[in-house]
Amino acid sequence: MRAAALAALIAAPLTFLGILQPPGAVAIALPLLCVAYGFFNMYYGLVYSSIQDVVSPSLRGTTMAFYFMVMYLGGASFGSLITGNLSDRMARRAALAAGSPAVTEAAKAIGLQQAMFIIPAMAIALSLVLYAGSRTIEGDMSKMSTGP
Repeated sequence: MRAAALAALIAAPLTFLGILQPPGAVAIALPLLCVAYGFFNMYYGLVYSSIQDVVSPSLRGTTMAFYFMVMYLGGASFGSLITGNLSDRMARRAALAAGSPAVTEAAKAIGLQQAMFIIPAMAIALSLVLYAGSRTIEGDMSKMSTGP
């Protein structure tokens, strides 16, 4: 859990710096975002195995099904809608700031870039949650090994 928390924490500034890059800086943005994505993917194996360590064998399938349901309904289903809505709002704001009554392609690009800053913010939140979980996991694991 601590390794997963650290991976999410490392991914946050890499993502932030990747998103922050100006137009045309693909040679800098792409490696930063790829490395951040690698750190984000470390989360899966580390957290899944931690879940298995604190749940009794008879409930592991149910626990993982519940975890996936919450993860996909919460993040995968609504994450893109929330980010898209933020992007549209930020694009309108950028167009107004530029004095344009219409949302231009440049304003849309600015809006998307600004909306994507939610990713490093969520990575920091994830890191804090995982760290909090790491503080109790040893006790939870010992309860599993000794029984109720």
